[in-house]
Amino acid sequence: MLRKILLVLVIIQCSTFFVIYSTFAEEDNLSQPDMTDSEKNIALVGNFVPNEYGLKVLENIEKNNPEHIFFLGDLGYDTPENWFTFSDRLGKERISVVIGNHDREDAKKILEHYGLNREFYSIDYENIHFIILASDLDYTKNSEQIKFLEDDLVKANNNSKIKWKIVLIHKPMIYKDYYVKNDPGLTNGIALKEGLQPILDAYGVDMIISGHVHLYERSFPLKFNNVLTNNEKYTYINPEGAIHVIVGTAGADKHHNQYPQTFEDWAVVKNHPPKEHDSLTHFLKRNPKQNKSYAHTKEVPESKKAILHYRVLKKMDRYIALEIQLETGRHHQIRTQLLHIGSVIKGDLKYGASRSNKDGSISLHARKIKFIHPVSKEEIAITAPTPIDVIWNACC
Repeated sequence: MLRKILLVLVIIQCSTFFVIYSTFAEEDNLSQPDMTDSEKNIALVGNFVPNEYGLKVLENIEKNNPEHIFFLGDLGYDTPENWFTFSDRLGKERISVVIGNHDREDAKKILEHYGLNREFYSIDYENIHFIILASDLDYTKNSEQIKFLEDDLVKANNNSKIKWKIVLIHKPMIYKDYYVKNDPGLTNGIALKEGLQPILDAYGVDMIISGHVHLYERSFPLKFNNVLTNNEKYTYINPEGAIHVIVGTAGADKHHNQYPQTFEDWAVVKNHPPKEHDSLTHFLKRNPKQNKSYAHTKEVPESKKAILHYRVLKKMDRYIALEIQLETGRHHQIRTQLLHIGSVIKGDLKYGASRSNKDGSISLHARKIKFIHPVSKEEIAITAPTPIDVIWNACC
């Protein structure tokens, strides 16, 4: 059963509801507050996918009839024509778009459809000034985008009608350290923060809303890396820092659980991997009849992106022990990706081993899990001992 999360941010001074639309199949259903006729509402939608969950998002938007809709990039992971079919039923005259990394090849066509001539621009709604930026275009000093941003913020600050300044950008600048360490595709968030955040701080931007990461996350008010308050409240009065919000869950596969987890697996393999440590990205396609997955270097129909990170833990005479961290959780992911680089797991006959282990097992061990307890907020770490085995004893 589909369940939805609707986060509502109430900007009191302009009586405007921001409704951030998000779908998680696993989460408990949260009711949406009623909106009166005197209140305005704006919809913000990240990483839309035209599946049953994404279509439910569109139904919710239609039901609430917002005056304006912002799509935060990665517009459907499909052809622009299919995207237009779904989105235009909402009325394209009230839609503003952010270009995401999956929209790059079709950016020109998307911009033309919405009457835009470039990826960065701004619009006013009531007393809010929205600035739309492009995270995959040049944002270094003296670039066209940065010049636009500074000029635009000067004009907004000189406009007495404007009380709020909000930046919309596809890739986030602030997120859990986990993503920075383990997702090469997100490391430019550090550069984004260094390039943009000082400007946003200097001109008093109130909020930065982004997509890209398939989850919901928000920060305390921040000025660069400094937390200005941590009172665990939902309402902040003149915090003098920007709140960062990530909402990339309008139908896209959820990246991680609501409470971040760290998994650590160990594997004993026959052949040394190409590097001492590396990040592997493949597209895995499952064959249900064989109960087996196959790795591809490029996306193929019905494949799913798979990312893992490994490092050599210990070298033995005949085997290599690896430490592995999963970024995604795909069918037989570790076994499939290690086979693809020639490092077959000991005893894994299905994925290339020449002989089985005596007890019929494969030498893949779920070593550690670490997570934040959802109630106490304490970090919980559980470590499992290795099997009683000559090889495991030698490597660990």
